[in-house]
Amino acid sequence: MRSTSSVGLAEPASAGRRLGLGQEKAGRRPKAPIHFLQCPPCRSLTRVLVESYRKIKEAGQKFEIIFVSADRSEDSFKQYFSEMPWLAVPYTDEARRSRLNRLYGIQGIPTLIVLDPQGEVITRQGRVEVLNDEDCRGFPWHPKPVLELSDSNAVQLNEGPCLVLFVDSEDDGESEAAKQLIQPIAEKIIAKYKAKEEEAPLLFFVAGEILRHEEFQDGCKAACNGPYDGKWSKTMVGYGPEDDHFVTELTYNYGIGSYQLGNDFLGITVASRQAVSNARKLKWPLSEMGDGVFETKAPGGYKFYLQDCSPPQSDPVLKVTLAVSDLQKSLNYWSNLLGMKIYEEDEKKQRALLGYADNQCKLELRAIPGKVDHATGFGRIAFSCPQKELSDLEDLMKRENQKILTPLVSLDTPGKATVQVIILADPDGHEICFVGDEAFRELSKVDPEGNKLLDDRLNFRRSVSLTSSQSVILPQLLCFC
Repeated sequence: MRSTSSVGLAEPASAGRRLGLGQEKAGRRPKAPIHFLQCPPCRSLTRVLVESYRKIKEAGQKFEIIFVSADRSEDSFKQYFSEMPWLAVPYTDEARRSRLNRLYGIQGIPTLIVLDPQGEVITRQGRVEVLNDEDCRGFPWHPKPVLELSDSNAVQLNEGPCLVLFVDSEDDGESEAAKQLIQPIAEKIIAKYKAKEEEAPLLFFVAGEILRHEEFQDGCKAACNGPYDGKWSKTMVGYGPEDDHFVTELTYNYGIGSYQLGNDFLGITVASRQAVSNARKLKWPLSEMGDGVFETKAPGGYKFYLQDCSPPQSDPVLKVTLAVSDLQKSLNYWSNLLGMKIYEEDEKKQRALLGYADNQCKLELRAIPGKVDHATGFGRIAFSCPQKELSDLEDLMKRENQKILTPLVSLDTPGKATVQVIILADPDGHEICFVGDEAFRELSKVDPEGNKLLDDRLNFRRSVSLTSSQSVILPQLLCFC
């Protein structure tokens, strides 16, 4: 984002007709088109940025936005760029796009960098600023010494050393006092490195505990809590906001004492020195697998693989591994039908790595001998996509005679947004949820009362368990998003 006199910039233009889901080409199987696969965080940011662009222009500010595409095809670029009112580096100018990526050290998308008229970086956190400042009052968003930790800027915690002072999130006075306490320290450190024309090596945050927890009186009509009709709850946990991080949904069914694990879920891989350190401090069982990788198990028996290293991307969760009975059949489903990109394929080891974006958590498929058994402790994988694509996806699956577990349906969450979902099953019966992105953005906002709600319910469950001589350990199902 900067004032520009550069040449060779593309003007916004219509992208023309889009291919519909499942439209066939000669000699090829129908595929989901590229626009269905574009990075959801990019789409989410673009919607907000278009409005911010209008407001800043109307305020008389002289500036411009230049879009540097990471799309995999020119058709995809044209379709996406048709939604933007600003300029872009032509897709055909790959050399310039590569130089800009190297110049600004781009490691993931979406990234929004704000420059001054001389081309000096004002902030690399333009995305965070746009999402936190809808009225653009702080434009051009010169960095603040101390930030208030939120779901939109939590991604910065994974980008380098941070000092976070935790306070009672319900007490505004305590939060302000905490800022005043560490602000002089932050200003002194920032000034020291600015004098050397270097970025400060430490970020400063004030934060309260955040968590999303929801209780339901009846079973979900899309079987989100499994094949149970009674009261249940779900708790979302992860390393950052649901908008751009892998998130685990822990589902608890009241009155269900245990689940039987099958051979379907093979584990989650996380790159985090802190996770390994935490496990050692808590004396949590770790089995060294070699090359700095440790296997551990959650209380319900689900496996996690912890890499004792810094994460190579903003989200430490690298991949989720599922068992399949026929690798090629599964690849045909996940890649040709659902449009996932194949990043790695090893015929000898019978494994493949797939994903929708380079900087997001990947799906690993690993072939096992015999049949995939889900038992009763199974979960599902969930993705968000534009709501208008859900009906097209449903039509595609019907034409391809693929299994639809739950046709397109609306799901209510008390006091929150209503979302539309469709639940599919791959050739081995792995459940896959696609949810409408627009409503999901509202539903997935961090609930400031979430942590208290969870604590209250845990305390209640423990008291009930102790008085009825039942185990205090709570059985859980996993849903991967």
